[in-house]
Amino acid sequence: MISCSTIVLAVLLLLVVLSSVKAFVFTQNLSIEGFRSIGPDAIATDVYQNGVRTSDIYIGTDPVNPQTGLISLRFSIWHEGELDSLHLRFSSGNFMQAYLEMPGGYPWSLVSFHQDTDGKSVIFGVDDLGFQGSGTVTLDFLMRPWQGQTNFELEIQYTMHTPAFIQLTNQAISTQVEIPISS
Repeated sequence: MISCSTIVLAVLLLLVVLSSVKAFVFTQNLSIEGFRSIGPDAIATDVYQNGVRTSDIYIGTDPVNPQTGLISLRFSIWHEGELDSLHLRFSSGNFMQAYLEMPGGYPWSLVSFHQDTDGKSVIFGVDDLGFQGSGTVTLDFLMRPWQGQTNFELEIQYTMHTPAFIQLTNQAISTQVEIPISS
């Protein structure tokens, strides 16, 4: 016969294991307000969960540098809670080149950064941000537009969660925005 104390101990052990593993059972999709201009070459949007702002996305660019032909792009996410994963896809109707500046701070988990097989997209991805997901995430890129290119598309996907003793739910956002290229 199993004693009451054995059952309580087993339940407590199960709770400890569940609290230490990111085993999300439910995903809640977040809503986006829509990107708005916040300066000559910068846009931002707020992201909501049930009417409460949980994160915001900032994208700023510099005009094409006439000497190098490159555009500086800064991508930043401020968020409540913990950012778990981040995936970005830079796309254009033609060949796309992007360069990632080495992110500073604490060492990053495994980062994927590559050109898509069609050459028209560059993909950045981190499946587990770990420590980096505990604060604002800022990434700096250099983009090389093709001659005559007036814009490119940026697809953004990320997941996050609010720390809790037992973590069963995370939040997800997926959106895209067209980024104009100024000369």
